[in-house]
Amino acid sequence: MKKTGKPYKDYKTEDFLTDESFISWVQKNTSTTDWAGMLDKYPHLVPFSEEAKNMISGLKFEQRSYDESRIEDLKKRIRFKTEEFSAKERKGKVFSLSKRTAGAARNKSKKQYWLVASMIATFIVVGSLLTDFFAEKDKLEAPSDFVVRKTDKGQKLTVFLSDGTKVMLNSNSEITFEEKFNNTLRMVHLTGEAFFEVAKDTSRPFLVDANGTVTQALGTSFNIDQKGKEVQVSLVTGKVSVAQKEFNYNEILDPGEQLIIDTEEGLSAEKRNFDRNEVLAWTIGVLFFKHEESREIFEKLESWYGVEIQVEKSPETMAGWSYSGSFHNESLENVLKSIGMVKKFHFRLEGTTVIIF
Repeated sequence: MKKTGKPYKDYKTEDFLTDESFISWVQKNTSTTDWAGMLDKYPHLVPFSEEAKNMISGLKFEQRSYDESRIEDLKKRIRFKTEEFSAKERKGKVFSLSKRTAGAARNKSKKQYWLVASMIATFIVVGSLLTDFFAEKDKLEAPSDFVVRKTDKGQKLTVFLSDGTKVMLNSNSEITFEEKFNNTLRMVHLTGEAFFEVAKDTSRPFLVDANGTVTQALGTSFNIDQKGKEVQVSLVTGKVSVAQKEFNYNEILDPGEQLIIDTEEGLSAEKRNFDRNEVLAWTIGVLFFKHEESREIFEKLESWYGVEIQVEKSPETMAGWSYSGSFHNESLENVLKSIGMVKKFHFRLEGTTVIIF
């Protein structure tokens, strides 16, 4: 750890950027700390360390005498370039099939870390100094374009990433990823639910960030379902590490295991086995219900078919019952007929609105 005494397991990107031992390891592959072993021990640190690596690799260092004025000048130029790059991003480097822009949080995070990068000049002036950073091109190298793929209610989408990874996106979900992954890391941001068949690449870990819960894999298949503060990770093949960044929590999953993380009030985590037919039913067009209450059933039908369901009577009259069953590529009308016959309700369709009575 650094002189501050902060444990390695609590490191963030800015901590790696200001750790002389880590910088030496990235630049010269020599260090008093076994960083490879440290990252194996704490896999949740990989996203932070890789981001720091990319920043350090983009900077040039050479032995120079300490020059306070040059350091301040470099800081100003880095800030200027960061702001210039952010302005370009806002004008359209992030694009989507939908009209909605996404990735703002990621861009904000990168901007903050590049500002931290400007502090490197202060922290590592022990025999070295930022130099010739803008000498030739006088600009920062922009990262790969980010792509957003989004589904609305009633839609599903299959996406192939640049490394060959296959992603099946459930309805009302969204993923953000680099159009072409970099040489050290494959990162995807998920909102909603998706099934991943990850292409094997031992040199580049594959990570999925779902509301702060990061799932890391090399070559495997798993399902992630994110709803609000709850994230459910179900491993089908291979092995994954699941980490919750905010609470420094980490868990390893084997095939057939599921981890449910909830950060609504603090952190709760439950590891258990799961029914593959239930969790993966949606990937083969099967609408699956297991002891689900009326409210949950109607919400799932709205998402699956892209409709709005209204109950003519008060919601209380439709509460208190649950239903189990499955439907393979059935129409909404057939599903409602089957459930209504058992639960004694009728319905009528008015365009994209369903009236339950």
